Amino acid sequence: MTLCGGWADRVKGILLTYVIANLTGRIFKLEILEPPCNILQFVIPNLVNWTLSVTLHDRMDKNVREACVINEVDNVPFYNNIHFLNFTEMHPMRDAKYIYVMANLDYSEGLSKSVTYSHQLSWMSNLNNAEILSTLYKRIFKLSPYLQDKMNKFMTSTLPTQRHRLICAHARMGTNPTNPYDSVVRLHETDLAFVWKFLSQQSESDYDKIFFMSDSENAVRLANSQPFGHRIVDSGGPINHIDKSRYLNNTQRCDGMEKVIFDQHVLMQCDVLMISESGLSRMAAYVRGSDEGLYCLLKKGKIVPCKVGKIKSLFKVIG
Repeated sequence: MTLCGGWADRVKGILLTYVIANLTGRIFKLEILEPPCNILQFVIPNLVNWTLSVTLHDRMDKNVREACVINEVDNVPFYNNIHFLNFTEMHPMRDAKYIYVMANLDYSEGLSKSVTYSHQLSWMSNLNNAEILSTLYKRIFKLSPYLQDKMNKFMTSTLPTQRHRLICAHARMGTNPTNPYDSVVRLHETDLAFVWKFLSQQSESDYDKIFFMSDSENAVRLANSQPFGHRIVDSGGPINHIDKSRYLNNTQRCDGMEKVIFDQHVLMQCDVLMISESGLSRMAAYVRGSDEGLYCLLKKGKIVPCKVGKIKSLFKVIG
């Protein structure tokens, strides 16, 4: 099976599948096969009931005619031409009763310019990609009761008064000892000096709490060793990558998935948020939905104020 990417990549595919289901008159359901975790422990339906009582995956394995897989993972031509597509006419979608869609890019701009579905998707026409993805995300997901209770306790203890603020930074390092099978180094540890300077400047007093998220345990240790280390709040849990930690057992992978989803939802609530080259913090910024206090960490440690609707072009990504 083609690697999909991390949690944010899966979310982008889920949002596309939801849109396609609506446009083609199908029923939208959600099943994540990798990692083999019960997703309902972490997120549950908000306005759309996507729960699936019985897996359809055995039908895929048997390659029966009534079921098919449409795999558009990293398919750039599909991404570039989505505004012209008629999903109903896509082979093998015409004939199959059950369809699995696999995708991992941000298709919102193309969908908003759809020629075939301009009427059905007219609500997207005056929105940027961040607003479209945020709207879809909030329609489909909310935290499970377990994680919502954990979030309530975390936020109450972190911000006990109205004077308290949450200053957040996400540093996606890429290949590192914690995540050795990632495809590329995105940040070097020397770049973190710029992050530490940023967090020092933003945290003006002990009323400012710092939430630092990274895919590197060493980066987290370095953060805690900084002069502002006593202001850091941590959610606990293991750091691993959903797709690139298959050497771990399922319990470890699912614990990592819980942490990723929880920490991403913390980022969505920050007073100040610095994001890096990562779909995870980009999606958090989209759902957070504000330009105020939003910063982007670029190449060579450059940190600049940014606007949520310009993030995709700033990082020059299609995902």
